[in-house]
Amino acid sequence: MTWMTRLKQALKFLLYMVGIAIFAGVFYYIFFVIDTIEIQLLFCCCLLLLLSVLWFRVDKNKNNQPLQDSTLDIKKLVLITSDSDVCKEWYISGMNSVLIGKQFTDQNAVDVDLSDTIYSEYISDVHAVLNHSGGYWYIEDLGSKNGVGIKRHRDEYALRIRPLTPYVLRVGDLLYIGKIKILIQ
Repeated sequence: MTWMTRLKQALKFLLYMVGIAIFAGVFYYIFFVIDTIEIQLLFCCCLLLLLSVLWFRVDKNKNNQPLQDSTLDIKKLVLITSDSDVCKEWYISGMNSVLIGKQFTDQNAVDVDLSDTIYSEYISDVHAVLNHSGGYWYIEDLGSKNGVGIKRHRDEYALRIRPLTPYVLRVGDLLYIGKIKILIQ
């Protein structure tokens, strides 16, 4: 975590604490200094309205939640080297599901075959799946041995995802399938 991120978190916490202190002061003044029931009822109604807005607010910026923007228009997966050179590309437009793993037989039909990559020993036969639903692409780790990670476009570190839990993908995300890097475009 960078110093700028820590500073933002500290300022956000400080702002919350100031807000709580102001609310406590207003609450004390209205209920213990002012004796009119109309102002107290008005304050309670405003408080209930504020709490209901906060309660039903949906934050769409979490890792697991969809965003409404152009970063969801995913067209292809790009296998890249550690030097960011392109090795392979898989076009996924028009597909509903993409299975990532190693193909050894005809019965084990994967869409993204990583069996000929340098780190293929870290890839499970059926490692992960990408599913397209409701206009969004999701990735799920299928219980692979070496896991799946996502590094968001603007994040500093990769997040290891929980098995069998779907995560929304965006253009610019970097997938770590075992030790293999796949760029979402």
